[in-house]
Parts: sequence; C-alpha cells; structure tokens
Amino acid sequence: MRAGLCRCLGRRRRAGVPHLADRGARGRRRRNLGWTRSAIHLAATVFGVLAVAGSFLFAVNVDGQLTLGAGALFMFGVVALCVGATGPIVSITAAVPRRWGGAGRLATATIERAPRRIWATVMTIVIAVGVSVGVSGSLTNMTDSAAESLSSLADTDLYVSMTSPDAIPSGPIVPASVDDAVRATPGVSRIVEGQWAYATIDGETVSIQGVADGSNAVTLASLSDDIRSGVLAGDGVVLSKALGTTLGVSEGDSIDLPTPTGVQNVRVLDLVDYINAAGGTMAISLDSMQRWYDRPGATYLEIGVDGDVAAVQDSLRAALPPEAFVYTGAAALEGTSAAIRQSGALAIALQWIVALVAAVALLNTLTLSVLERRRELGVLRAMGGGRGTLARMVLAEALSVGIVGGVLGLIIGAGLQYLSTLILGASIGIPVAYTASWSVLLYGLVALGLSLLGSAPPAVHASRLNIVDAIAAD
Repeated sequence: MRAGLCRCLGRRRRAGVPHLADRGARGRRRRNLGWTRSAIHLAATVFGVLAVAGSFLFAVNVDGQLTLGAGALFMFGVVALCVGATGPIVSITAAVPRRWGGAGRLATATIERAPRRIWATVMTIVIAVGVSVGVSGSLTNMTDSAAESLSSLADTDLYVSMTSPDAIPSGPIVPASVDDAVRATPGVSRIVEGQWAYATIDGETVSIQGVADGSNAVTLASLSDDIRSGVLAGDGVVLSKALGTTLGVSEGDSIDLPTPTGVQNVRVLDLVDYINAAGGTMAISLDSMQRWYDRPGATYLEIGVDGDVAAVQDSLRAALPPEAFVYTGAAALEGTSAAIRQSGALAIALQWIVALVAAVALLNTLTLSVLERRRELGVLRAMGGGRGTLARMVLAEALSVGIVGGVLGLIIGAGLQYLSTLILGASIGIPVAYTASWSVLLYGLVALGLSLLGSAPPAVHASRLNIVDAIAAD
C-alpha cells in the first residue's frame, strides 16, 4: 500500500510540473497580449491626434465640396482617440456608480469585468450625442449666417415679379402693362428694375444678376462704394468667390462672357461672399445685361413705399393680373432661405434616426449582459439580493454609461460643430460664424434618456429572474 501511495504521489508531482510550466506560458502570453494592446492604444492615439488636427487643416485650406472629407476624417480621429483612451474611459465609467450604494458597487464590478463591452456601449452614446450636437449646432449657425448675408433683401418694401418668392426671379419679363399699373398705384414712391438670368461660362452654369442704381441686391450690399459705382457704370463685373475659384480668376483679371450678341470681354472688379447658386453668381449692370442679352425690361421690380406697406400691397394685388406676384422684402428673404432650412430639417431628422439606433444598440448590449450573467444574478438572489437591487444595478450601469458618454459626446460635438461651420462655409460660399448655445446641454439629457430607455427592459428582466432557473442555466 505504501509503495502504491508513493507511486501515486510521484505521478502527482510529475503531473504538476507541466501545470506550472503552463502557468508560466500563460503568464508570458498575458504579458505579450498586454504589450500588444498597449502598442495598439498608442498607435490609435497618435493616429487620432493626427487625424483630428488634419481635419481642421483640411477644412481651412481646401475649398468647395471636397471639404466634406474633413468631417469623416475628424470622426475617424475621434474613434481612434477613444480606442487609445479605452482604459481611462472604462475606469471613469466604473468610478461613477461606486458611491451609489450596494447596487452601484455591483454595477462597478460588472463594468470592470467587461471593459470592451462597456467601451462599445459608451461609444454608442458618444457618437449619437456628438453627431447630434455637431449637426444641429452647425446647421443653426449656417441658417443664421445665411439669413444675415441675405438681409438686404428685407430692406426693400415690396417686390413684383412673375415668379414666386421662393425662387430666383429669372422667369418671364415683367409685362409693360404690369409695370405701368405699378407706377400708377398710389403710395409707390420708387421703382428699381432688375434682372436674373442663367448663362454658361467654361462649362459652368452661372446665375447672372443685372442691377441698377438704388437696388438692395445682395450682390451689391457688401461692395465698397468704388466697386459698386464701377459695376453700375458697366466698368466690370463682380463674381462670387466660388465662381472665381472655379474659373481660376481673381480681382483685376478679365473673362470672356458668351452672350447672344457676341462674346464680351469683361473685367473682374471684385470677388464677394455669396451663397452658391448653380455654378456661381455674377453681378453686372442692368444696362449691360439688357444690351448684351437683347432682353429689355426687368424680371423683377423693387418697390419703395410711402405710407402703409400692407395697404399698397393690397392695392397692387387688386390692380395686377393673378399671375403677377407681389410680396414683401421679408417674404423674399424667407423664400430665399427656405432651401437652407429644408436641408437643415433633413439633417436633424437623420440625427434622430442616429439617436434611435443608439437606444436600440444600448438595449441589445444591456440585454445580452443580463442574459450572460443569469447564473451570477441567480446566485445574488439566492444570497439575499432583492429584485430591486438587481434592477438598480442594471440602471446604475446604464446611467454611468449615459453620463460618461453624454459628457464626452458634448465635448466631441462642440469640436465637430466648429469644424462643420468651416466645412459649410466652404460649401455654401459664405463664412459661417460659430456660436455655441446652451441648448446643446439638452443633448446631455438625451443621452441619459437613451440610457434609461435602453436599460428599462433589461432591468425588469433582471428583477424577474427565477432563482432556480437562473442557477441551473448553462
């Protein structure tokens, strides 16, 4: 018996040697894995810094639609930075619920045991909040800047044209009978004619505005007195900066303008900020436009009123045929800005879709977390943990994710908003002023709302677990 026992112990000792070797190998593998992860995080951080910095340089130095690439580069950089900061993000998320009682400490333990899952969940909130803040803020800035750039339209009391106020009045010439009726209407003190038309220059469709002295045209509003006088006298033309970039010309250069009466060589007096229309915008004197395009008359009339504008508007509508449109300067500004607001409304609708996707992703993540820990939750219940404790644990985990993701999303969203103002300014042809608003804090509350919305079903499921079934689960 003693010999058999010795042989058994010997086998155990011999069997233990490879076991210790395996433990050493596993330790080396863990160290190697740790070094690999550290290298990945460092590389991601470096790439993220370069990408974020590069996105701003790209937006500042590139013109036109190509600047849209800066937004994608910024988001790649943000994700890379967050990959590099996985450890701090998870640590902060775990620290938040630690002081929330027993359920909070359980949530902290759960967060620390699943760092990759928590990071992915936090990033879902970060992307949703960051995109929402960046998109909504920059679109608000764009709308305000566009309205400011077009504000001279509202300086005119009334407009008369054969085109509705929500479109550029490049349509039919105002009939002579309409012009005579306008001039005969009591209260009309001033009439300034103007024309809009389209032409093709070097393959680009260009909108051309013929302006006369006394006009409140946007193309004249930002000009110096000397340049304005030169345009009105027919000494040259003014181009939008977008058109100047497309044609490769600058102030003082000359361009060939194809017209029905022949090619006209005109000098560029200035390049101005103007919202991109078609391929760009050009302003010339009304007299030159009428002669070169063999198009006498006007496509719209700017009307000054002495007295009650509304009363004169009613008189004009009664005197003019129904196909003539009579609208105020405010209506002209509203109609011109409508397309910009519509694009903003579409983008805001898309951001709510992003928020909904974030809520669904959070719901799936927390539900899987509860299902994976059924046995653990069952043991907690068997040890005396109440249903409310388990529900509060899930809610604490979700709230922690929402708080960290919301704050980080607000910071990233502010950066994205500023970058987006640069991108939009290059895209639409006017500078877009960055203005921060306290309303962005609403998106922080949205992050908490998404967290609560996504955590409610898993919390209810956790509180209703059957102890026996949970412990017996595979």
